[in-house]
Amino acid sequence: MGYTSYQDSIEDDNLTLYYQSTIKGQLLKNALDYKLKVPKLITKTIEIPKPYPMPVSTLLLTGGVGGNVNQFSSITLGLQFVSAKGWAIGYGYDLLQSTHHIQFGVKLFYLK
Repeated sequence: MGYTSYQDSIEDDNLTLYYQSTIKGQLLKNALDYKLKVPKLITKTIEIPKPYPMPVSTLLLTGGVGGNVNQFSSITLGLQFVSAKGWAIGYGYDLLQSTHHIQFGVKLFYLK
């Protein structure tokens, strides 16, 4: 009794599978190979848009001057915290009038 060899292939859209078997009463050898049908080099380019910047909280040093038509009567210095969520709180001190003031704020709309 001699050796018997079988070979065949299975194919789909992406892959071809080759196999070869050798038998003599029992399986002596079984070789398996494949060939991909997809390209080895990918040439398609996908552009990823720039990420949208996330808002951050900030601390501002503020200042101001003021008065009326007849006299210059106000110089203020202060700090203001602006939250990333759109609200603000601040403190100011008028150097000429020796007065303190607290400020609160909310964001009305976004500017681009």
